[in-house]
Amino acid sequence: KKGDSVSTKMLTDTVFKKQPEQMPPFMKKGKFLYTNIKILNVYKTQAEADKAKEANMAAQTASAKVKSAEQLVKDDKTLTEYFAKNNIKATKTAQGAYIEITQPGTGAMIDTSVIVKINYTGKTIAGKVFDSNTDPSKGRMEPLSVNLTNDMSLGNGVIPGMSDGLKMMNKGAKGKIFIPSSLGYGAQGAGGDIAPNENLIFEVEVLDVLSKVQAAADMAAAQ
Repeated sequence: KKGDSVSTKMLTDTVFKKQPEQMPPFMKKGKFLYTNIKILNVYKTQAEADKAKEANMAAQTASAKVKSAEQLVKDDKTLTEYFAKNNIKATKTAQGAYIEITQPGTGAMIDTSVIVKINYTGKTIAGKVFDSNTDPSKGRMEPLSVNLTNDMSLGNGVIPGMSDGLKMMNKGAKGKIFIPSSLGYGAQGAGGDIAPNENLIFEVEVLDVLSKVQAAADMAAAQ
């Protein structure tokens, strides 16, 4: 009934009896999985349930925006202190990332009408490398195509902070993009290398800038 609570206790061996290989590393054999459930509400119709779901999603979205804005302030303080400590002169982007140009490029600045090919190395603010397409140990040794357009058939985009930083570069440019966590992987983090609310640094080289037509031709040739 509404307001009721229930707790369950299940042996991990039982939960993963049919597929033991899928047991996560943090779960051990002979240990227990506990689940606590509380019935917050009961809806008599699908319409009532849908309306409540929409209201809940709207509330969560609003709350996430507030938390993201608060985190951006914290991240900005952390980054500006990092710049002062390491004598870095970085320019703030439109959304709140920062970029340090180490080698100017030529031609028009990157915008949302193009696809860019880059070399990159991603690090945490502490200097731990978590991804790179120039390091053989990371297993990805070809240029990364970054789609900045709204045509998803031309490839994938990247985290907001990276897109924001690339728009302050042009062909041939090299630089470092400093990304606050709220423009990166946020409170969720990513895998075991990027912690929740982790600020990131991407060393980037812009190899080429392609129009939509050029990018489509490039993809067709690759296929």
